[in-house]
Amino acid sequence: MTKEEIALQLTLKALDCGMIRTGKFAVAYEPKENDPLNTGNMKTICQAYKTALAALESE
Repeated sequence: MTKEEIALQLTLKALDCGMIRTGKFAVAYEPKENDPLNTGNMKTICQAYKTALAALESE
């Protein structure tokens, strides 16, 4: 498994466990184009992935 794959798995696990804080909705929601909450969530997830990858590369 590559470092990128490991970083992705770590990010997905953290997201699944609630360790990555994202905006959630109480009811079903269909995101619209340029939705600020959706964009914010994606930035948070991307930053978590970059952090995991940087930690793996520094080892």
